[in-house]
Amino acid sequence: LRLCLLLVLLAIVSLGVPPIFRWTVRQVIVFEVWRCGGRARIDSVEGSLFEPIRLSNAVWTRRSGSGAVTRLEIKRLSADFAWENLFTRADDCWFRKLSLDGLSAKIEVSAKGKAQHRNPRLPLINLDALKTGWLPLPAIVEGRDVVLVVASGADFVRLQEARFRVSELEPGTIKVGRLTVKQPWLERSFPHVRGTTA
Repeated sequence: LRLCLLLVLLAIVSLGVPPIFRWTVRQVIVFEVWRCGGRARIDSVEGSLFEPIRLSNAVWTRRSGSGAVTRLEIKRLSADFAWENLFTRADDCWFRKLSLDGLSAKIEVSAKGKAQHRNPRLPLINLDALKTGWLPLPAIVEGRDVVLVVASGADFVRLQEARFRVSELEPGTIKVGRLTVKQPWLERSFPHVRGTTA
């Protein structure tokens, strides 16, 4: 009971004092990443409960059960906090919108024995697993100046100068300045690729 009262008091104080709120945001993010099997480093956290939260120079790494290693480097991340959802249903989004600027992501799949260690029915990137955490995904996620590489040994697929917008409210868009594919059977680059998401 004392621990619960202390946590409630800390939460109330965090709402009104921006430095404590920023510290709490950093610790919650680092804990969530750790809980999902990864590590996180964030250079700075700005904002408060009533203004957008801004992270600078964040690095997140994770090795999945299938052996894939994911590394995300984000120059700037901005999140609009939906404080009214904090006290409603648990599945409500805590953030209205998440904006990523300068996102560099690399997913490296082990080329050695991947057929033995990987279940073909499991997706390489399981976004549903992210929904089980304390921080439900926002309704809108935007990315600018994105570089994404999915590699397995010397083979890779690389997206450069990419922008995306995914939303639960409307169809999303993806624009890629250059898509490069290097496989044993294909080595080619495609400029100005566009698509939509559901």
